Amino acid sequence: MNSSNLPQAGDKVLIISPAYVAGKSGIVCGKEVFSNGELSGRWLIEIASESLVLSLSVNDFKMLNK
Repeated sequence: MNSSNLPQAGDKVLIISPAYVAGKSGIVCGKEVFSNGELSGRWLIEIASESLVLSLSVNDFKMLNK
């Protein structure tokens, strides 16, 4: 993903994997940050219909509104 296609907080996404939530839509919360302040390279995605927040790589979801 190039920088113009990077997710931003509030973007709507379609979950591709893991299988138990594949096909559901979610909202990007932001980048995942380790307790030491380093970025994990993953994104926190909220699935409101499941009351669930997932840590996903960019290969695990598809942008819907960009």
